Amino acid sequence: MNKLIPLRTALESPDWLGSVLGAPSYATVRSLLLAALGEPLTADELAVFTKITGRAESPSEPVAELWLVAGRRSGKTLAIAVLAAFLAGCCDHRSVLAPGERGTVIILAANMSQGHPALNILKSIFTDIPRFAGLVDKISFDTISLLNRIDIRIRPPAGERARSDCDCSHCRGMRGLVAGGRRLEEPRPADPQCGAASVGDHAGRLVCDWQPAIQAGRDLAHVSKTLLSEG
Repeated sequence: MNKLIPLRTALESPDWLGSVLGAPSYATVRSLLLAALGEPLTADELAVFTKITGRAESPSEPVAELWLVAGRRSGKTLAIAVLAAFLAGCCDHRSVLAPGERGTVIILAANMSQGHPALNILKSIFTDIPRFAGLVDKISFDTISLLNRIDIRIRPPAGERARSDCDCSHCRGMRGLVAGGRRLEEPRPADPQCGAASVGDHAGRLVCDWQPAIQAGRDLAHVSKTLLSEG
């Protein structure tokens, strides 16, 4: 990963992300993000970092993982969105991408309903801030695709999926089921337009898969057994 600009510059400049995470109330989360990416901290930022982590020195290079224990209304979603925007839009990843390959910044969420606040912030960043808007190729239900061959995706755990690029009755219903936090208890027929099939297992866990080989009218009991044994 090659930073095109330092994170500090992006966080302080209104032309980049300063208008998103620049308020004084976000000073703590800014300090943690700067430390996580291995950028030097000011004396005040280091004091905050030491108080929270118990470490006297901040990292000198980007960390492999950052674990935060934070309560409600602490700015977690905003921080995640800002970090995703920076990693996707302000860093060059071409050195690790094969010809034609696309890199992915994944934001994991318990379900699509919980993931969409972060996606909405990201959509605002890549729509309202000109420097980021110029990078956009297309924006879909759960993905922001950039011209620099990077995609930002919201992903729930396996088994909580619905096709984001399909507008058939099945996938529209699946997106509504997931967003509503409800479970699909009974098998439903596959839609012939996309070949998707959904079944509920004995634990009530939502299992969704989309396979062109699955055709409308096929025995869903067989499909259910196949999906559960493979997934």
